[in-house]
Amino acid sequence: MQMKALFTLLLALCSSVSISQTAVEYTRNGNAKLDRKDYRGAIADYTKAIQVNPRHEDAYFKRGVAKINLYDYYGAIADFTTVTEINPQNADAYFRMGALKYFITYSNILEEIEGLGGAINDLTKAIEINPEFARAYFVRGLVKIKRNHKQSGCLDLSRAGELGYEDAYDEIRRRCR
Repeated sequence: MQMKALFTLLLALCSSVSISQTAVEYTRNGNAKLDRKDYRGAIADYTKAIQVNPRHEDAYFKRGVAKINLYDYYGAIADFTTVTEINPQNADAYFRMGALKYFITYSNILEEIEGLGGAINDLTKAIEINPEFARAYFVRGLVKIKRNHKQSGCLDLSRAGELGYEDAYDEIRRRCR
């Protein structure tokens, strides 16, 4: 009788372990949903991964990407901010925060001064981490021009072009004469 009770207990423990998912598995499921453009489902899986492991950098980052696709820009910025707290060397997170702040303030004049300053700070941090980050130079150049720092902005656009971001030269022709 004791053997049967032990066997039942062991079976119960094994089955409960196999039912619970790890943060990596939730993230993998979220990635599949993100690829299928099931953004709400992806966010739910990334949130579960974060509940299992609150320092899961990739889950926060990908959840931020999914939120962008649902127009939840402030939520995405919050997730990218958490990514930079977990890993201060994540240039992509700084870039996305800066680009989002630029986008948000470009369409909302009331927050323009504060948002554009924050965008420049985030984009500068991305460039400090990765000096070859052409898109960060490009967006920072646009932000600087928007803030009436034309010469500095045009230099950033030029650097983006030098690094292979060809759209920069179109913007230089438009904005830097």
